[in-house]
Amino acid sequence: CDQRVFKHRDRRTFHKTHLAMVKSIFLFFGNDEVLMSERISGLKSKLASGAELSVENLELNKLEDLENFYSRGSNLSLFPQNSLLSITLTSKLLKSIEKEPENFSSLVKSISTTKKVLITLFTDKADKNLKKQLLSSAVFEPLKNDLEVEEFIKLRSWQAEEIKERILASAELYGLKFQPSALNLFVDFFKENLDMITPELSK
Repeated sequence: CDQRVFKHRDRRTFHKTHLAMVKSIFLFFGNDEVLMSERISGLKSKLASGAELSVENLELNKLEDLENFYSRGSNLSLFPQNSLLSITLTSKLLKSIEKEPENFSSLVKSISTTKKVLITLFTDKADKNLKKQLLSSAVFEPLKNDLEVEEFIKLRSWQAEEIKERILASAELYGLKFQPSALNLFVDFFKENLDMITPELSK
């Protein structure tokens, strides 16, 4: 099955299709932390499927964290049946991983044979070439057959239609609907402060 790469420009289409076929490894990256957090919550709910989902969070910020990750090795696979290993990476540490990429990719692949793995990479800014670089890197290329990749890029205030798509998709998660006139007012009010969209809708 071909690898699927999603961009959050058409949010309504995304929410209808994004989990039609669940892969075992997820790579979320970008500079929109609010939207990414929203998506992570949705992913956990979907993977739980009504049952309790066991989640272990690993923050890999420095070399010591990476060494501990490697030392634990295959023991990380010894989770309950319905579980997720959530790994948060920094761009700086990713550069260290790239020096010996097979150590990371082989361990992640091994763990993913029994559990789902989520890798989150926060970037300081949007880079149109980053997605291509990640997918062709020695770290992630060996994982491509099991990898679902999603890009989360902050919208600009002038991207009115894209902002509408995001609002409608987020509103759907909370069971809310907008009339066209109300949606236009909502966009005008929050276009300069997009991080407040989700908190406002969740009230």
